[in-house]
Amino acid sequence: MDANEENPLLGVPSRRSDDGVTRSSNASNKKVEFDIGRGVVLRFNSVTVNVSLTLLTALTQVGMTISLPMYADSLGKHKVCGQDYSVGDPYFVLFFTAFWFIIFFGGLILIGKLLNPNFPLQSTVSFRNRFLIGLLNALNGIFVVFGSLPDRTPAFLQPILSTTVIPFTVIARYLLLRKMVSVPRLICCLAVIVGLVITAEPVIFNIDGGNEGGSTEKSSSVKKGIWSAVFAFGFVPLAVANVVQELAVKKDPKSASGKSSTKASKEKDDVNTLVLMLWIQIWTFTILGISFFIDFIPEFGMYEHPSEFGSMMSDGMSCMFGHGPSPGNCSIPISDPLYNPDPHCSIPVGRCWLFIVFYCLANLFSLMLIKYADGAIYLVIVNALVNPLSGIFWSLFALHEDSSFHWQPVFNAASVYVLMGLLIMVPAVTIYNYIGQVEAKKATPRNSSSEEEGGVN
Repeated sequence: MDANEENPLLGVPSRRSDDGVTRSSNASNKKVEFDIGRGVVLRFNSVTVNVSLTLLTALTQVGMTISLPMYADSLGKHKVCGQDYSVGDPYFVLFFTAFWFIIFFGGLILIGKLLNPNFPLQSTVSFRNRFLIGLLNALNGIFVVFGSLPDRTPAFLQPILSTTVIPFTVIARYLLLRKMVSVPRLICCLAVIVGLVITAEPVIFNIDGGNEGGSTEKSSSVKKGIWSAVFAFGFVPLAVANVVQELAVKKDPKSASGKSSTKASKEKDDVNTLVLMLWIQIWTFTILGISFFIDFIPEFGMYEHPSEFGSMMSDGMSCMFGHGPSPGNCSIPISDPLYNPDPHCSIPVGRCWLFIVFYCLANLFSLMLIKYADGAIYLVIVNALVNPLSGIFWSLFALHEDSSFHWQPVFNAASVYVLMGLLIMVPAVTIYNYIGQVEAKKATPRNSSSEEEGGVN
């Protein structure tokens, strides 16, 4: 199947994707214009946009990776009446975060419309693709989050299994788009995987206590094997979702009929990144909402009875809006600070919003990176930098019992492995990006001449 033909499964519409943003089709003079309204247009070189989005994606993903375990830990260890009181579980984290995704992107769209009356509100991405991406995001979250519990998938396996998203994405991109990476870029992908495995060796071999996040509970080898497979399988929908997003935001030069689009039809087919993200999150939230039953599926969910699940969701929602749970039977007087040392759930709430902000920004920058850089494969190899970069952060800072960060640098053998891995990964990602830009410049004249032959109005 030719890259310019419509994919029969996903339905490729005609070219040009935008959200108040335009790109020059001339490879020798690529510019990206951001129309922020009120007649203000910001113009940047495409290389500047590429590098900036790479850094922003990596940094926000690091922030998300650091804040998620802190958030999840605070939900399960909220002190009430002298005991740890659960005000959430993996499903609650997924559901509550997906809800605020809608508010976040809806708010950005409202601001965009106020600043620019011409801001498009209609998504030109097909309903099928929007729903498909939402479904895949929900499946990825369910399998990975539930499978990542330390008594299910061993901590030392998780960094290695997470590398499967790279080959999964390469395969999905070929099957759905018929696009293969060149040999030099494939070598860069393999180098990233090797570097990631090196950075994970302190966890694998428990070097300098690198396996502290491992399982502390006994669990059968069969159970761990099954959950490890579930955890790894969770990256399949993520890989497919990234490829479908690439398809949605990187339109082909010609429509399915093979005829070039007119200027009017191109304007109609602009893809608004924020609107697309909003629809994706609406479908993700909807699918997660009707999947509540997973939390009381035997051996998968966290509760045996729906009533327990309902109590957890109620307490979690109350906590997230500043009202800690108050159990009826407690020998400690309510007036005693030990009854509930954090009555307003300030610790879980603070960590929750920190995670949500990083998560929303990471998703937005990830989609923009797919759009303005080399696509889905480049995104996943940039994301591969996240775990070692997070490791560097924890080697410099420590989280104390009072939930405050303190500068507490530690340099040991585990730090050496992380740095060695990054010394391989960072050049590999940089070279991959450079090769992609060179290949794109070589391919542009051919695409431009084909478009001219089609007679663009």
